[in-house]
Amino acid sequence: MSFLDELGLKAAEQLEASVGAYVALASYRRLFGAPPELRGRAVFGALRCAVELGDEREVRELIGLWSRENGTGPLPPTLGEARPRTAAALVGRLLSSKRRSLAVELAQAEAERRPSAHAHYVHARAREEASGPDLELWSAVVSRAHQEAHASILTRAVARWLELVLWSPSAPRLSRPLREEIVSRAMLPDLAEATPHERLVILRARLLGASRFARASALSGLEELGRTGPPSVRSEAIVACARHADVADGRLDPIEVDRVRAALKHWPVEQERERALARLDAAVAIHGLERRSGVDAAELERTLALLVASAPETAPLVNRARAIAAGGTGLGRDPSSAGSGAAKLPALGLDAVAALEGGQEREASLALTKASDSLGPMAAIPGPLWAGARLGLRAKGVDTRRAAATFVEQALLRSASAPPCGLSVLATELARAGHPAIATLALKEAVRLKEPGAARSLAEAQRALAYGALARGDRRRALECLREAKSLFASAPPER
Repeated sequence: MSFLDELGLKAAEQLEASVGAYVALASYRRLFGAPPELRGRAVFGALRCAVELGDEREVRELIGLWSRENGTGPLPPTLGEARPRTAAALVGRLLSSKRRSLAVELAQAEAERRPSAHAHYVHARAREEASGPDLELWSAVVSRAHQEAHASILTRAVARWLELVLWSPSAPRLSRPLREEIVSRAMLPDLAEATPHERLVILRARLLGASRFARASALSGLEELGRTGPPSVRSEAIVACARHADVADGRLDPIEVDRVRAALKHWPVEQERERALARLDAAVAIHGLERRSGVDAAELERTLALLVASAPETAPLVNRARAIAAGGTGLGRDPSSAGSGAAKLPALGLDAVAALEGGQEREASLALTKASDSLGPMAAIPGPLWAGARLGLRAKGVDTRRAAATFVEQALLRSASAPPCGLSVLATELARAGHPAIATLALKEAVRLKEPGAARSLAEAQRALAYGALARGDRRRALECLREAKSLFASAPPER
């Protein structure tokens, strides 16, 4: 760098500070032929002036020049004024002045010029401001931040990616690989770096994990948010715990029940709090009864009476529990089950059960199809609906069995729920109904959730698929299935 060039750059900066961007822009342009270490600073100075002037044509041209600069970029301010000295700051200036397309161009140019977690983050934010969130961009930010061990950006990027994957209107289907990716990424950030809202999002995603210890830890974090978080987050954290209890249904570990109960105690409205606690106690008692774990009848009736008094809409659940206690199935239709919103899925399940018990398979198929269309990532699938699907798998009609199998497939792909009977049992019923592929899907989910015997059952299913593929002459598919079966047999605990 020559002495004269350095003087020229300082003169341009002084003109920008004293006279203004219009005069300084021409001074910066005269330095575009300078050596590379000086030219980058001159191009950026000119870009800053063009942004200040609002000259979109000039800005677009200078973004093109800036994208080809390989130097370290502009130096920190030396004249005391608060002028933007980074591309990210200029992106923010463009966004605030409603020049969103130019902001995206500059952010993309910077991310391509000097790829980094920060540059990718700015690009994703600018793109979201201009045209809505881009899931692939946020995924790239997560990967880059993890690679660079950039803790603060990793936390923010993971939280935003999780929001888009799980709760945005355009959220993708919750496939098994995607669920594993969600849990894996949710475990990456250090929550010490997270805002209360980011902690809420990440902890909710951790509840999808297969480890009961990880779920209990996430519930503890949510309980803490429900106790100490800001008002805007506190209620959402408590509701997330309650929703987890609904989604998990009969799979709640005792420590999870304890954490959910602790969170519910922080709900500010006393009547609603007592109602929620009664529902939790009733659900625990009902699931214990279904597993024939020796629930005390008097204690159960006391809980149910409290529940139905505080929450009349739970009458179908209460009647089901009483029928089970009396030795029945608890699956009969109850007139009070009709409803919408939160009661929609239980009502559809009871409709399917009542139709199948009455020999009306077409009506049962319609109810199960409606239920399939109503599922979402965090949908809590109630026991009556799982029961309706299981009865549908045993129906005589092929269409009814197909509707039931489709519901189970959608439930496994689009929700985090699992049936009270266990996924291994459900897989057996799917196979008997003539749907081995969905049965295999259920077994894979059972293995993820560490159901006893699931790995061996899946290994045997894969071995059967291998023999079938070999009979069809598909040697490649047969080898794939046999390799997976071998791996599963090796990981399965020995039989006693």
